[in-house]
Formats: sequence, structure tokens, C-alpha cells
Amino acid sequence: MNSVNRIGILFALVVCLGYGQQTGRRVSFEPVAGRPQIAVGSGASVQAQRLARSGEELYGLLYKRLAVRRFLLRTGQVVEVGLDAFPEAQAASFNILSDIDVGGDGSIYVPIVWSEAGRIFHSGVAVWNPQGRYERTIRLDPPVEVRHIALGDNGDLFVLGMDPDHYKGLRPENFLVHKYTPSGRRLASFSQTSLRAPIAAKGGVHRDLTTEADRGKLWMQDGTLWQMQPVTRGLRAFSLDGRLLREVRFAPPTETGSGTAWIWNVFKVSGDQFLVDWVLEENSPGALRRSRGVVAHDAIGRPISRLTGPLDGIDMPIACDSAGTCVVIRGGPGAPRVMASARLAVE
Repeated sequence: MNSVNRIGILFALVVCLGYGQQTGRRVSFEPVAGRPQIAVGSGASVQAQRLARSGEELYGLLYKRLAVRRFLLRTGQVVEVGLDAFPEAQAASFNILSDIDVGGDGSIYVPIVWSEAGRIFHSGVAVWNPQGRYERTIRLDPPVEVRHIALGDNGDLFVLGMDPDHYKGLRPENFLVHKYTPSGRRLASFSQTSLRAPIAAKGGVHRDLTTEADRGKLWMQDGTLWQMQPVTRGLRAFSLDGRLLREVRFAPPTETGSGTAWIWNVFKVSGDQFLVDWVLEENSPGALRRSRGVVAHDAIGRPISRLTGPLDGIDMPIACDSAGTCVVIRGGPGAPRVMASARLAVE
């Protein structure tokens, strides 16, 4: 990705010096006693995951099959639930987005977009009961280009997506997060992005803006709404009425060198630390080289460990809770892939 300003990277690398790279600390994961490993096979390639609020189950969306897998972390069971067809699938065009959230009663929420004849654009969230029976579609009014969702405890929906009103000239601000009632009426928009460009722009800033929404992440944790910003390498925390509570900018790993770095995933873990899953990209003659690894960061985004990844034999996290207990994927080429519960350590 050529989206990150090289000068910004050089500055960030200077900030990094003296932290994780010099201490040599590394991230590791210790198995949680009494929790079995789960053979996942192709299940590891579900298109989206969401850790249940209890921390006892991981939900995985297989949108190509319209199904959900529930990984029961305490018992090792894997339960697959087929989802009933939904009416919007009969539209002239429709798309299921790569995200999922789960209500306190086990109801399943998945973002969708569709167009009627005449190219009238709609967006919403389809809802199924825990057994996979279709219940309703929450139509977002006005619609936004929904990419990710988070469900509030009272049923309010938080949506991450670009706002067509900005590109129509109806709204000067370019907000990426929107709050809707349980019935789909918009209450507020917030989290203005610095990535701004006309919808017709090609490459450059507009590609960055699209990636910021597409590869972003939105979730509720400890009563706070969190928004991951992959391109601008940040994390924002909001109150449920949309007030910005804090913003963290993560300095990229020193291993970035002359390449670029962006965020694949971020987790708020024990204390006031964050675990960041980085993607490093280096343009070499005739090829783009890409690698991944995780780094622990402190409360203001400075790295406190060196980059470690699959080549170091580390497990790769896919979900973590506030106590630092993570769900990780183990195994790799030539070895069975398993899912396991593990506690994060930085040593």
C-alpha cells in the first residue's frame, strides 16, 4: 500500500527508538488451563469474527454460505448455524458485508447493502435469531455505505461507513461513524476523517479513504465505542453519544524500514495497553513484499515490544478481551491449524 506518507514514517521511527526495539521485549501467549484447542481447518478462514460479550464464544461469519459458526471456547464445541434467506437478497443487486455482531440474547446482526431497479441505494442490518431464523432488516435512514457495525446494549446501532451526503455536497464534514436507533433512524454522525476527496477521485487519497472504512473496525468494550483506523494508524474511543474520549496514534514498528505500515487489527488488552497486528509492505523490483506481526503498545501508542509474527513461531490473535485473554490461531504450513485461548504476556 502506498498510502502512508514516508516522512510520517521516518518521524515515527525516531519516536520508536528507545522503546521495544532496544529492550528486546516480545509478545507471547500462554495457554489458558482447562480450555481445549479447537481444530478449525477451513473454519479459520471465516470472513469475520466477533467475540461474544461473555468472552466464552467466538462467532464466525461465512457470508458466502450464509452461515455462522459458534466456537464454544470452554468446551471446544463448534456449532454451525445456517441463516435463513432474507428479502433484500432478491433485489437487483445486493451484498453482504464482512462483519458480524451478536446481541445479548444471541441474535445475529450482519450489515448488508442493496439496490433496487433504477439504482436506488439502500443499506441496513439483517437480523436473525440464535437458531438462524430471519427476523427483520433494519433499514438505515438515511443510508450510508455501511462496512462495519457495533451493537449498543440498548439496541442502538453504530455504523462505520462513508456518508453519501458528503459527496453530494449536502454535508461539508466527512464523518465515518453514525449512530442509529433500533428502528434505523440516524441520531448522530461523528468521527470526521482527515482523508477527504471527491468520490470521482482515482487512487491516492480516495483509495486511502476507502481502505480506512473497508478495513476499519468498530466494537463496544467496557461501555465505550472503539474505532480502528488502519490507514492513519489510529484508534478512537467515543462515549455512546458520540463524544471523543481519547485518540491514540500508533508509531509503526522500526522493522518497517523504508517501506510502509498499516494496521490489520488492534486489541485493547490488560491495563492500558494495546496489541497491534501490523502489515508491513516493501516494494522490491517486480514484486510487493508483505509481512505481518504483532507489537504491544503503551497508552499513547509507543511500541513496548519488538515485532514478532508467524516466522517467530508466535500465535496470531483474532480476538482479545480487557483482561488480556485472547483467542489465537496456531499452526501454519504443514501443521494443523487450531484455535486456542491464551493469555497475553510481554516479556
